[in-house]
Amino acid sequence: MTSAPSAHDALISRLLTAIDDRDWPLLADLVTADVCYDRPGYPTISGVPDLLYFYRHTRIIADGKHQLERVLTDAGQGFCWGTFEGFRNRASR
Repeated sequence: MTSAPSAHDALISRLLTAIDDRDWPLLADLVTADVCYDRPGYPTISGVPDLLYFYRHTRIIADGKHQLERVLTDAGQGFCWGTFEGFRNRASR
């Protein structure tokens, strides 16, 4: 039996959709001012301005889509696993 997605699952799904759609105002609305984002290969990103800067200027992905497979949340933290299919900016190759 599969349970219905939780509010946390829905939030993380909306975050990934905002990233995929490059909807930066929505992404900013979905996170708190003290957001901390740990991503392999990068230092911890702290705060909304740094998060938006990362996605607008640092991220090397030109286009793609996330497929969310699993979400784990606890005490105000969220972790997710899944896949991403996309391609890099030509300048980053």
